[in-house]
Amino acid sequence: MSTIANWSYTQTITVWPDASYDDYGQPTFGTPYTLTGSWSVGGDTQTDADGEEFVATSKYYFELAEDSSSLPERGMYIKKGDLTGTADPLTAGAEKIKKVEGFDVGMFGSDELPDWIVYT
Repeated sequence: MSTIANWSYTQTITVWPDASYDDYGQPTFGTPYTLTGSWSVGGDTQTDADGEEFVATSKYYFELAEDSSSLPERGMYIKKGDLTGTADPLTAGAEKIKKVEGFDVGMFGSDELPDWIVYT
């Protein structure tokens, strides 16, 4: 965690990986895991990877290595709090990730992790 942002990343965030679909076409989800970060509600207009515009419902902020297997991806689900006891993100009221954006913080030192914003 960078020395610039580590003071603000104190909240628990739960991420549900999108694993696959069952025989009936219903989504099944991977084991939920937590990250430490921060969040805000609402946001400005964003453009997703398909060029579609959307207004962010929430934004989640955290630091993580770019090659980490814990890095959330578009299509996964996310929600503030430790909800790892809830296997279904829809039951938990989680939001679907629409965009993941990373920021280089190398100018603060070579050992600093990139900052990320997840938009829902």
